[in-house]
Amino acid sequence: MLIEFGHLEKKLLIPILFPIFLKLRRLNREKNDIKSYAFQGFNDLLSLTIFGFFYLILKCKTKSEKGEIIETQKEKNSTNPRETANIQLEMQNIINQRDKKQKRQQFLFVFIISILQLTVIMIKIVWKVNMKRILKLNIIPMFQVILLIIFSIFFLGLKMHSHQILSVVIISICLIIFFIESLIYYKEKIVTINLIIDIINHLFCQIFYCLIDVLGKKYLNKYIESPYLFLFKIGIIGLIPMTIYGIVIHYTNFDDINWQIFQIYSKTHFYVYIIDLFFSLLYKIGAWLTIYYFSPCHYIIFNAISDFFEVILSQFENENNNDEKYHPTQKITFLVLYPILIFIVLVFNEIIVLNCCGLNYNTKDEITSRGEKDIHLNVFEEDNSNEINDEKTGRNYILFDQ
Repeated sequence: MLIEFGHLEKKLLIPILFPIFLKLRRLNREKNDIKSYAFQGFNDLLSLTIFGFFYLILKCKTKSEKGEIIETQKEKNSTNPRETANIQLEMQNIINQRDKKQKRQQFLFVFIISILQLTVIMIKIVWKVNMKRILKLNIIPMFQVILLIIFSIFFLGLKMHSHQILSVVIISICLIIFFIESLIYYKEKIVTINLIIDIINHLFCQIFYCLIDVLGKKYLNKYIESPYLFLFKIGIIGLIPMTIYGIVIHYTNFDDINWQIFQIYSKTHFYVYIIDLFFSLLYKIGAWLTIYYFSPCHYIIFNAISDFFEVILSQFENENNNDEKYHPTQKITFLVLYPILIFIVLVFNEIIVLNCCGLNYNTKDEITSRGEKDIHLNVFEEDNSNEINDEKTGRNYILFDQ
């Protein structure tokens, strides 16, 4: 077949279904006029701390199983208690020293990621962007594709193959077409210098966001740790300085709403805040489980589908805001190119495999298949070699007996 599915798992539903929660959160924020980046950043960090409860639930489930294993080991070692005790003490000292060193490294790793998260929040607070969403929808994915691939190559050892290079070219062409169309149809409403400044802002933000994703994946690959505990650590480390910041801003009566955190609570209904926190939690679960189970580049699927939802949802909002409406020609372009974009993103991540022009040669399934064939071939050759040697040995014995 020219086109076939790669290795499909139920986990692939995560990057396909969860992007909708990002868009539902945005709709909730726009409908209730939540514009403070400080408040949004604080809520994002707070949602990460909730993962601590997820971790405790998992730990309670595994605790009983671990206890059974320890009891079994004690029964096995009961034959030589004194010798066993000495060996266990030496091993425990070695393990404790290793654990202390590893914990220091883990804390430094998580601390750096938390600082990157706080840096993005502060950039958005201080450097306010007025770029229209119709432009933002096109420029951000371009930065994400480029940066996630570059950082994955540098930090995770990603190797680009022919099917991925072709995918990147097609993805880039689609996104560039989207962006050029936006410039053409909205050129009268765009100030060039402001557009350049806003693009630089989004570039800086995406550099930090993509670094967080890639370094987070590196952390989860390097250390055997639950992703829920990892996210809880990031949330709690970032929440402490943000809480102090929020208290200072509150008591200094700072008027700029973009800087406010706790003042927003008095202006917003409690259920609105809970809905925002709930959608943030689901979005973070989807994004980080995508990275944890697959790779940062799979987040491109997450983002492509998320942007497609954005286009669909735009048909039901902004009835009175012409600046945020898509041009009819743009809508046609979206409907034609977005299915292609999503399809080629799936090709990039080998969920769909193209069996032509050698594009399937370096996919994981094909490499695994070739490896298995090589193993079987080596075993077959080794068996034949042993049979030949046995035959020669048998002949020698016969000649000796005569």
